[in-house]
Amino acid sequence: MRVSFDHKEISKGLFKKKVVVEVLTTVQFSDEELDIIKNRKLKDFVVFKRDPDVVVADRFSNDKPYLDSLIEAGNFTLTIGKLMSGKPDSYTCPSPVHAKNYEQELTAKLKELKDFIVGSAVIPESKTIEF
Repeated sequence: MRVSFDHKEISKGLFKKKVVVEVLTTVQFSDEELDIIKNRKLKDFVVFKRDPDVVVADRFSNDKPYLDSLIEAGNFTLTIGKLMSGKPDSYTCPSPVHAKNYEQELTAKLKELKDFIVGSAVIPESKTIEF
């Protein structure tokens, strides 16, 4: 698995321009990893259950019930399938420090994902344990 992060400052909003940091994450799975994901049907596996990014949170700040319904529906959850789409995953943060922290959190989750995929390759052997 190869992961690339790209940080960009972008301006959002029509009237009140707000500068945020967009973190673009691209994941390239090896052929072996793709085979494991396909054979074990892991596309819906949750990699990272995250909050709405700053742009979405600002857009729906006046409609908390709707925002809560989006969160409940899993609209901001990052899955293996989303990472396999071929498009970079975009997540906006309010500052460079938040972007660095997000990248660190996501890196840890992706390391766990790598272990999960490797661990899913082979079914464990049967064994008997006596206590």
